[in-house]
Amino acid sequence: MTNTTKHIVIITTAAPPWLTGTAVNPALRAAFLAKAGHHVTLMLPFLPPEQQPNIFQPGQVFTTPEQQKRHVIEFLHARGCHWVTGRGGCVDVVFYEGRYDTMFCSILPVGDLTLLVDKGGKVCGCCVMYFTTRLTKCTFHSRT
Repeated sequence: MTNTTKHIVIITTAAPPWLTGTAVNPALRAAFLAKAGHHVTLMLPFLPPEQQPNIFQPGQVFTTPEQQKRHVIEFLHARGCHWVTGRGGCVDVVFYEGRYDTMFCSILPVGDLTLLVDKGGKVCGCCVMYFTTRLTKCTFHSRT
């Protein structure tokens, strides 16, 4: 990548408060890319509340994506990434519908994530996908 500012979309198959590398690393990467001056969209799965106890700690359930978004921002702040919010908020946290698959012990996306990448009319300069083996199980296609 060149040193010019880009809109970067980071898609992952896990989200805090699940403390796996697939959840933590993308969140921190988004924060530090934003600190470098890029506009970053962090796309995370939102599970139905009845599936969240499968992966989150006891008693940690979010009824709305907005509640979990607040938790993600607090998670980043607790790790010293205070620049992710405030004036001009550098990291947009958006959620896609996910489900927990007990056979794979994994979160899988529901639907076509490519339809969400362009949402809002921002042109994506770079897309970083974490755990692509799970993401590519959904429909990815070129749109012309």
